[in-house]
Order: sequence, then C-alpha cells, then structure tokens
Amino acid sequence: MVVASFDLDETLADRNFDESLWYAAIPYAVREKEGISKNDALRRCLEAYDSVGKDDVRWYSPHYWMERFGIIDRKEEILEGIRDRVRLYPDVVPALNALEERGVRCIVVSNASFEMIEFKLDAEGISRFFSRVFSASTHYNRVAKDGNLFFDVAEKLGVKTSGIYHVGDNEEFDYLQPKSAGVNAFLLDRSGEKSGGHVVASLGDYVKLIP
Repeated sequence: MVVASFDLDETLADRNFDESLWYAAIPYAVREKEGISKNDALRRCLEAYDSVGKDDVRWYSPHYWMERFGIIDRKEEILEGIRDRVRLYPDVVPALNALEERGVRCIVVSNASFEMIEFKLDAEGISRFFSRVFSASTHYNRVAKDGNLFFDVAEKLGVKTSGIYHVGDNEEFDYLQPKSAGVNAFLLDRSGEKSGGHVVASLGDYVKLIP
C-alpha cells in the first residue's frame, strides 16, 4: 500500500489563519476581558507566548492559551470568527483529487495541534480526503516530527515506512527526519529557490512521483 503524507502549514494552508489567531483574535478577546488597550493586550499575549516558548507543546494549543487568558468560554466564537482566514494553496485540491481518483490513501502529519489541523481541514472542506491525522504535539507530546514518529505512523497504518511518500516545506522535519526513517520524503519549495531530486515546486509535481 502507498500512502501520501502531507504536512499542514505552508504545505496545504498558508499562515494567514495562525497570524490572525495569535496576533489579532486572541489579543482582542483579552483586551475586551481585561479592559486594556490594544497594544497592552498584544504585549501581554506576546510576553506569555515567549514565556512558554516553541519548545513546549503547550505553545501550539489554542485551547491552552484561551484557558490561560480566561477566555475559554469564547473559544468557538473566536475560531469561527476567523474561519475565513484559512487559505489553501491553489495546487492543494487538484492534487488531492488526483490522488483520490487513483485510490491513494492520504494522511496529514504535522507539528500543529490536532485541534488546529482539524479546524483548518474542515474550514476548507478537505477533511474527507484524509483517512488519518497525526499531530506531533497532541498525539506524541513532541514539538516537532522526527524519525521515530514516522516509524509509529507506519506501524499504525500497517505499512512499511518505504510505502509512505511525505511532502512538506521544512527541510529538517519534512525531509531529513522522515528520510532517516526510510520514508520517501520530498521538500516543497514553491519559490523555486531550492533544487535537487528531493525538491518539488508544487504538489502537482509531488503527485507525479507517487507510484
């Protein structure tokens, strides 16, 4: 069995939603709750984000931050308010349609929290294309994908790592780490700045490499 594995951020969707959530929507809710200025609310949020840091899995969880800021009761309102900020790259749906027509199983393997992955896939109506979703931070308590994670993904899917074709934009986590586990890994570079047999310029090019 062949499995097509996708990273999420900067591969399927851009960062527009994330920027809106962390630097606008959450600070705005904090501003309303605390009755402070826009700048003070943003500063408070940024200081809190920095105090936890990207090396802590909590940093990736909107639920954690909304609980910490005392705005968890507005979680659905906040997320739904910026649902339209989720934006897919133009090559995503054509690639997924092509794989579906060929009967290739698709999954998502991302550093993002499970709730963020699910929300973004649902917001753009592409959840149906993916049979499984794996979050490094939620399911494995890790801040980033590594080779061992891909071994576990393969085991859960009942395939060898050599049967997984993974694509993503980060050279370390989407190419080197999965490759170390025997995964067929490809680095997505839509800018065209990088080159090599492992580099693809679009998801359309990636699909062509899957047997």
